[in-house]
Amino acid sequence: MDQPTVSAPPTAGGPEPKKKGKVFKIIGAIVVVFVALFAFIWMSTGPIAEEAETQLSLIKAGDLSIAYNDTSQAFQKMVTLEEYENFVAEFPVLQDYESVSFNYRDVQNSAGYVEGTITQTDGTVYPIRVDLVHENDEWKVYGINIGNSEYENDAGGDMKGTEIATVYQLKTSVDLAEDGSLIDPKDVFSPDEKITFSGFISTLPAGATMIGTMYDGEGDEYYSTAIEFEEGGYDAQFYFFVDPQNSDIPVDDYMLEVMFDHESFKEPVFGFEFISVE
Repeated sequence: MDQPTVSAPPTAGGPEPKKKGKVFKIIGAIVVVFVALFAFIWMSTGPIAEEAETQLSLIKAGDLSIAYNDTSQAFQKMVTLEEYENFVAEFPVLQDYESVSFNYRDVQNSAGYVEGTITQTDGTVYPIRVDLVHENDEWKVYGINIGNSEYENDAGGDMKGTEIATVYQLKTSVDLAEDGSLIDPKDVFSPDEKITFSGFISTLPAGATMIGTMYDGEGDEYYSTAIEFEEGGYDAQFYFFVDPQNSDIPVDDYMLEVMFDHESFKEPVFGFEFISVE
């Protein structure tokens, strides 16, 4: 995907020393504000990373019943303990990892997620995303997604890269403009408003399927749609919407979920956002 380029402004020659010093001080102040803001954002998202690390530590220790009970109520309504244990068994890295690092964090109201890498003891590195929700004044895990390994050791010890599909920049809005920009982005909607869930997927193979689902506060399916993509691409924008043309959407808290699947994916790729209708 081509990135826009911005030409550097021309450099003015021969400024007076005082003027130069003043500009330098202003730039320095901007840097201080930016660093302070970044530090504040990073600290404010710290609790979600801590809860994600706690969940992974419990899994690694083999305390699966405790780990399951520490997940969110919404998660437990949709996933049984047996299904949770089967998921852990399917990804040995969860009980045999050497380190985990979350280099991206995001919090939007009562939902958040962390992304990073988890490294198995044999050196294999996997991308990981942990989704969390805020309930009863605590952050709790809602989902764990392990991607295909970024590096896999072969018999000779060489490192081989593999392509990984990830979804990103997930947003909710009333609609999308023709250029893909958001129209009235928000996460609290009126019962008679259209709800649009959009984002990007890094790799979209031809023939991939997307299922978009909207769940109510009880975890029941309120709306679902599916599509198969005839053409593929990279950094492709996707969306689905719920349009209350015939009747209003009931007042409730909802989860919007998107799932991509393809034969080239080791596991389906998921993305979540949480909204309210009031």
